Amino acid sequence: MDKDEQKQMIDTETTNLQKYWQARDTAMAENRNIINLLKPEAKTGSQIWTTNEPKVFFDTSRSLISINPPRFRLPIQTNYTPEQKDQMNKAERLCIGIYRSLNDRQAEFGGVNWLWDLAYWILLGWYSVFSVVKKDKEGQIKFVADIFDPMTVYPQWDSDGLVRCIRTYQVDKVTAMAMAESYWEEGLEFDFNEPTSDAGRSTIINYWHRTFKKGKPVIENAIMVAGNLVKSLTVQRKLTRIPIHIGAIGSPDRITTEWMNRKGESIIDANKDSYDYLNTMIRLMAQILAENAYPNRVWKLLNPHAGAPGEMKGYGEDIFIKPQEAVELIKSSTTPNEANILVQYFGSQVQKGSIPNVVYGGTPIELSGFAISQLMAAIKYKLGMYLNAMQMVTSRVFSDFLYQYKTGKYGKITLSTENPYDLKRGMAYMEEFESKDVPENIYVEVTIPISSQFDKTQAIMNSVQALQSGLLSRETLWEEELDIQDSEQEKERIREDQVSNDPFVRQMEILEAMWRKVEMYKLQGDTIRANALSQYIMQLEMQMGMRQGIPQKAGVGVSPNIMPPEARPTPQPTPDQMRSFTQTPPPSPTRPTTETQAGQNQGRKGILVSPTGKVLM
Repeated sequence: MDKDEQKQMIDTETTNLQKYWQARDTAMAENRNIINLLKPEAKTGSQIWTTNEPKVFFDTSRSLISINPPRFRLPIQTNYTPEQKDQMNKAERLCIGIYRSLNDRQAEFGGVNWLWDLAYWILLGWYSVFSVVKKDKEGQIKFVADIFDPMTVYPQWDSDGLVRCIRTYQVDKVTAMAMAESYWEEGLEFDFNEPTSDAGRSTIINYWHRTFKKGKPVIENAIMVAGNLVKSLTVQRKLTRIPIHIGAIGSPDRITTEWMNRKGESIIDANKDSYDYLNTMIRLMAQILAENAYPNRVWKLLNPHAGAPGEMKGYGEDIFIKPQEAVELIKSSTTPNEANILVQYFGSQVQKGSIPNVVYGGTPIELSGFAISQLMAAIKYKLGMYLNAMQMVTSRVFSDFLYQYKTGKYGKITLSTENPYDLKRGMAYMEEFESKDVPENIYVEVTIPISSQFDKTQAIMNSVQALQSGLLSRETLWEEELDIQDSEQEKERIREDQVSNDPFVRQMEILEAMWRKVEMYKLQGDTIRANALSQYIMQLEMQMGMRQGIPQKAGVGVSPNIMPPEARPTPQPTPDQMRSFTQTPPPSPTRPTTETQAGQNQGRKGILVSPTGKVLM
């Protein structure tokens, strides 16, 4: 087909799919109005109070299924080798790095968190994610997972899956010109019809189609901007499927003619009528309250101002009449008891279809552990299908990333990830990855914890009781209750803690710190303290068996390093050892007591004295 035929085909198929999914778009728009607390048009004298229950329920559910970062696991063979396990672990860290890069990309475009944005659409019943690995203008590898508004994406499935997917939306003049310039920079030649005014809107169509040639899928893509075919149908050789993950959470019925508006069920669908009834009762009671709180005032004047009093709303009006005229005022009654009964009834029905008020702290008593577990179970039942969708979509996106990165030969990339040997998880480290780090079997299992990350104390206490009673193993409690990803690494950390708590190891670490103190004194020029502390440290090392002797300065005596074991000094050497070190002879048996006697007896070898004191020889 030439360009004109391609343009006609794309326009025709886009129009047909838009009509086909019109019922879906209407239902989604209605749900968004409820979530955004869009009030009806106000009439004169009417109250437009609206309960914020759907907004609170939606935001709470969104936080529960996206507040915790996902955990990534890759499969491993049964009889694995250490190299295969290391490859699996590195691929899991690659997924962590990709997830952090997605958050960075969201921030660059004015967002906050990729998972938070995805949860918004899934809770509304539909999701649409465009995932592709590409290189930017600077040659940097980018993992793109743009989340599209499902109301702008129109899918078509066949027996082999997604066969056609069209995204069409409108942009202003500035955005249209920027998109055209970006395509011009990529070398695409086309005639762009610039909008005539700043308020003009240009239609963008991104067309994807899948065919089969020789049994292999062929993916084609074309782009139209403001009626111009800026990219003709082009085969995407690196892709084996349309890189748009689109689907819905809802009824599987596809037989009836109106199945499209039930295909995607938002989390508030069960309560939509209850919200309307609550709003009706609240507005009625607010109307009665206003009529009784602000009564009308009647002014009887001889010359009232000309003209009617205006639109009378029944309360809070100034009515001007002549003395001979009369006005009958109708007072509103109080709110009937039936209205209060209905408000209580619909309030309880809303809690059945959403999250009970007790979750928000609306209880005057302390709940038991069993009550809290039952409450969490009720929340998980309500959010279960949407949580499964979050995990499934994230798993498919990241599996697609790993496949494209492995087969696309993109080269090396450095991402922010976690150090598996660090004692504190969540810290950022830079690590380099390449295509060979991705294993052959690519399937990313994703788990998003829904339990509160702030109530760790109760989880630890429950785990200790379950372990002591023998109900669950330590590894099961680690994985299910304490959110520990790598049990082998946790065992190694526990062993490291036990080693660090040993008194001998702690003393060795103290000595290492003291030696650093010695070096500090030397750098400061305080040699006296450095030498004194060195001698003290060496004595401690001798007591611990880390040293056999203290080095001595050159001089009289024998170095302790070459002494026999019996002559080596202890921490407190004996007098005989000291004389041996200094080569001093033993003292005389009749040691002189004065200097005179010392001079007279100098050189004597010794005498023999009887018990009576007589000198024998």
